[in-house]
Parts: sequence; C-alpha cells; structure tokens
Amino acid sequence: MDFDWYYGPEAGGFVLSFPRHAGKELRTVDLGYLEFCAKSTRNEPFKAALPRYLEGLNAFIDDTTARPGLKYHYTYLQVRVPFGKKYFGARYMAVLFGAPLNSLL
Repeated sequence: MDFDWYYGPEAGGFVLSFPRHAGKELRTVDLGYLEFCAKSTRNEPFKAALPRYLEGLNAFIDDTTARPGLKYHYTYLQVRVPFGKKYFGARYMAVLFGAPLNSLL
C-alpha cells in the first residue's frame, strides 16, 4: 500500500510554518487546528496538502473497516486516537463506547 498521503511532503509530511506548530509535520497536528488553519490562511501549499492527507486518511479508514483481514488485521474501531490530550493513544472503540480512561490503552 502506498502511504504518500501520510508521509509525502505534499500531504501528511508537509511541514507547517504556522507559529503554534512551526516545524511539525501536518499529520502530527490536531485535525481541529488544521481545519481552523485551512479556513484562515492564504498558504496555498498547505491548502493543497491538507485535502490530500484527509483523502488518504479517509480511504485508509474505509479500507481497514471494510476489509480488516486483508493487510492490517484490525478495524477502524481498533485504531488508536492520533491526536488530542485526553484520548491520545486510546483505541477509538474504547473512546466511543465510554470505557473508563484507565482501560483505554
């Protein structure tokens, strides 16, 4: 599987120049912040990279949900939360179904 959407410099590997996350790759930053930036910036390379990253992320999630046994052997609900402070690293299934925080990892 091609992961250019995640690592590519014109997608998830795009290095941000925004003061709050300067020098970080797009894929490592909270999606809410990225959405805010997309609405308020004139940075065209960023505006081109974000949709590529989100399209790849959504396709990856759809693929692992629809056919979990093909390559990854897990479903979308077993993926770990890649952002945020409260649930970072927890499995989506545990977050969505209200498991106690100490059992999320």
